[in-house]
Amino acid sequence: MVTALSHRGPDAQAVVSSGQASFGVDRLAIVDRADAQQPMSLRYGTRENLIAYNGEVYNFQTLRTQYEAQGFPLSTMSDTETVLAAHLAMGLNAVDLLDGMYAYAIWQEPQSELVMVRDRLGIKPLFYVDLGDALIFASEPKALFCHPSISRRPNFTAIVEYFLHGVAFASGYATGDRSFFEGVTALPPGHFLTWSPRQRVTTRKYWSPVDELHKLRTNERESQDEIAETMTDSVRSMLMGEVPIGTALSGGIDSSWITLETAHAMSEPLTSACITYRANADDPDARHAALLSRKLNEEKPGSHLLQYTYLPEETYLDTVDEMVTAFDEPHWEPRQLAMFENYRTLARAGRTIVLTGEGADELFFGYYRKFPGFRSPLISKPADFADLWRERLPQVRSLLTPAFSSGVISDSLVDNLIDTAVGSYLTPGWEATGDRLRAVQIWYLHTFLPWLLMDNDRCSMAHSIEGRFPFLSRKMVSLGLQLPPAWNIATDPVMQEKVLFRCAAAESLPIEIWRDRVKSPLPVPHKSSYHAAIAQHLLQEVDNAHKDVWEILNRQHVLNRIEEFQVRLRSLGTNSGESLTAYIAMGDEPRVRTAELFAILTFLRWYQLFIIGVQRNPLCQPLQN
Repeated sequence: MVTALSHRGPDAQAVVSSGQASFGVDRLAIVDRADAQQPMSLRYGTRENLIAYNGEVYNFQTLRTQYEAQGFPLSTMSDTETVLAAHLAMGLNAVDLLDGMYAYAIWQEPQSELVMVRDRLGIKPLFYVDLGDALIFASEPKALFCHPSISRRPNFTAIVEYFLHGVAFASGYATGDRSFFEGVTALPPGHFLTWSPRQRVTTRKYWSPVDELHKLRTNERESQDEIAETMTDSVRSMLMGEVPIGTALSGGIDSSWITLETAHAMSEPLTSACITYRANADDPDARHAALLSRKLNEEKPGSHLLQYTYLPEETYLDTVDEMVTAFDEPHWEPRQLAMFENYRTLARAGRTIVLTGEGADELFFGYYRKFPGFRSPLISKPADFADLWRERLPQVRSLLTPAFSSGVISDSLVDNLIDTAVGSYLTPGWEATGDRLRAVQIWYLHTFLPWLLMDNDRCSMAHSIEGRFPFLSRKMVSLGLQLPPAWNIATDPVMQEKVLFRCAAAESLPIEIWRDRVKSPLPVPHKSSYHAAIAQHLLQEVDNAHKDVWEILNRQHVLNRIEEFQVRLRSLGTNSGESLTAYIAMGDEPRVRTAELFAILTFLRWYQLFIIGVQRNPLCQPLQN
């Protein structure tokens, strides 16, 4: 299991046992590289405690000083040991002190109890299988399948949910505690888990974004200044470590602000990587990234190094299997091929920590113009949102075989999936505030943000890089949820979203970025031939796919959608990439897009790689000590 996750931590691998527990860790050494080996134990009083820990706690040095003064026998300068001490001192309440991203497991002797914790927003992953008399856990599902008692079976509910969300929103995903494998459970963000040989799994939520809505800010100018101050503090707190740091730079306001603050705080040159397509006639990402790089180097010559990630047409789809293997699941967005390669660029540049801008759009209404759910149409109550979503159900049913639809996708299941998602992720914000915009903000924090964080975790860790997210510090999240939504929404033709956020960046960034740059997602190739390649690749995969997959997907419908896509592609012309990838508002008529074909392609490849493929994971090799 440890060897299967060696990409997450190539610096050291080890297994340590304590009583009935065995922990294994792949370590990406960043803090106290010489001494903070894992798994780590700490004896306090009569208790022996063992921890396996993934992530970073940015305020650990302050906490460490406190616990050392209280007599804890701390022997390292690491956040791992500090988290363990915090747990010994405060139990599950320790999470109230931690500012960071983390998934950790602690085994306590002699009471033989396991505690697992995942950070508030689910930045770091944690999956487990409950075998009754044993609990097996890992950062990625692929490691679980190295255990002889765990087999790989598709989770049909997650598959339905994948297509159900994808046809209506910006992407498809499994929500809550679901994974794409039957019996493999994800510990949800903001949750504890406890287990012992005598007591089965118990989970409990300790935090939700709705918890932050109790205090509404009233002074707009003070809040603007606070955003700027918090941004500086967040970036500086995340520069901790003993390894090279880089940034992912799109030239948008989020990544540009992070890059500027990082460059200002560092004494050595900062390396950033930007995604671009040579064939695109106009590339705002590359243009604005170059603008920021020039500004930084004018301020301090040689302070910023800008590299570009190119995705040539001839190799565009070469990494599909590599990405699906990294994700352990299918994927809706071909844009993430570029994210995967951008992390590879940063790895080749020797970066081990990369700061990136996820979270700003969810907190400061960056999706107001681009993504469904805000404006088209205006939603008057959660039930309207659910009814609008149900109008997309024919798309889902036609994609799946009649036997699968009648046997697995009962009306009650689909209704339950929709009602549970709306009730869990949209209604709470609505009921807490009565504000439509606030409700959809909470929706995206529960749905789209975890999907993006999963993307970043798998793309970065596949290349042994730790991604960090300044906009997701505890203070920034609280601040974003306490600002009146109207402060970030305007009718200006450019500044329609993130208005207060943009104004907070005005003193730092060029006007071309903070004011004039419109919101845009990860770039896509404009040349239609890139998109034609996805259709052609899918067509070949349909011919090669295992017969079992056609018990789930309707093969003829897939072929029909490919043909529809090819007809649409020809009608749009040779530079139709943006049209083929544009998000469709909830109230608009659905039409075939590149993302739909990519979703089917990656589903077929996932099924082949994880369900049909070799019965023993080739990564499951003996650990070499």
